[in-house]
Amino acid sequence: MCPYKVIQDSIHGSIRVEEPFLSLVATPEFERLSHIHQLGLAYLVYPGAHHTRFEHSLGTFRIAGRMAAALHLEDDEKSLVSAAALLHDIGHGPYSHTLEGPIHERTGMDHMDITKKMISEDFTYIREDYRGGQPMIYEILKKAGIDPVRVAKLVNASPSELSHTDILSVEPGNGQAFFGAGKNYLAEIIHSPLDADQMDYLVRDAHYTGVVQGGAVDIDRILNTLTINNGELAIEGGGLSAVEGILVARALMYSSVYFHKTVRIAQQMLIKAVESLDESVDIKSLASMTDCELLSFLRAQGGHPADIVRRITYRDLYKVSYFMNLGDMDEELKKSLASLTYKKRLELERRIAERSGVPVREVMLDIPSRVVLLSEPRYRQTEVNIISDGRMTKLGSLSPMARALQLRPIHQWGMMVAAPREHVNKVKAVSERIMGNL
Repeated sequence: MCPYKVIQDSIHGSIRVEEPFLSLVATPEFERLSHIHQLGLAYLVYPGAHHTRFEHSLGTFRIAGRMAAALHLEDDEKSLVSAAALLHDIGHGPYSHTLEGPIHERTGMDHMDITKKMISEDFTYIREDYRGGQPMIYEILKKAGIDPVRVAKLVNASPSELSHTDILSVEPGNGQAFFGAGKNYLAEIIHSPLDADQMDYLVRDAHYTGVVQGGAVDIDRILNTLTINNGELAIEGGGLSAVEGILVARALMYSSVYFHKTVRIAQQMLIKAVESLDESVDIKSLASMTDCELLSFLRAQGGHPADIVRRITYRDLYKVSYFMNLGDMDEELKKSLASLTYKKRLELERRIAERSGVPVREVMLDIPSRVVLLSEPRYRQTEVNIISDGRMTKLGSLSPMARALQLRPIHQWGMMVAAPREHVNKVKAVSERIMGNL
């Protein structure tokens, strides 16, 4: 009998974890996720939001396994998608997406790139004395007969990317593509409007934040109507309302939780603390830390980083000085903001600070549309395949709600400048002049 453990989860109840997945969960790389907040600093607004990437990864693993069973996938395919679901967040830095910008700017990698390397290569950022001689992730996968390169590609690529032959894994001897060419459903279980990742985090995040609208995801109904058509995931007509429920939940969670202004201010403060570190600090070392390790490191630096840690610890947050709703912006301004690079954003902060007479480290400019492009590019995916009257069609042609959600902004505000309470008025006056003339 295959060794297994049953892990009790607040969302899915009993999750049975067998080998080789049990060994993957026991690796230091995966255990580290127990110390990474799923929603970053959102607990400063939603006190219950202390859940972690560890439990979310287990939940994604559970749903992916249920999807594979509902689709009657072969054992090798089920193992592949289960491994990808379990490991999809293994490369997250402290406080999840919070430091994605500065890490990407200095290393050229985001958490997905790091995840791919940790799965498919002899790569880890866990200290050797912490590892205790345990096998690497890719070694565990290989021993179980699961190709780590295929798992990494499944985690790190969208269905559209997987249809290109230059990144396809090829079966030895027969030349058939492992993904794409009739098997896009493998990628869609991990990356699509109906993927296991979203179904778990929407329900889980809603549960822990208390935002009830986000919990309106009928996972059972989705699984009971899930099928494969022409190599792609599809939903039988009876599941249309359940699909709409996922899209509505996602839209509400983004506007009310993920892009809540106070949550964004706290996250930007942490980013500013990291940006103010001496250039000799290795940003890669920060990416490998847990949440607590990052705060301890910043506190030990003294000065501005330590002050930010104090402010976050005791919720002494910066305040909104200036912001504009998307509805108040013309198209030219929207395009200007969307085109701002990381360095141009720093330059604008410097200009506002200098003209306001305040330290540059105390001025924060947040443009959420840039964050979405980096951390959640699939938000706009709403075109689910629906089987209607024996034919496959797109959700948008059947659902006015889905069409409306395609046009609905992810967040209602498009730009925000924040500063310490004592500088709010000075920064506001300058921000109005500078940001209004972009």
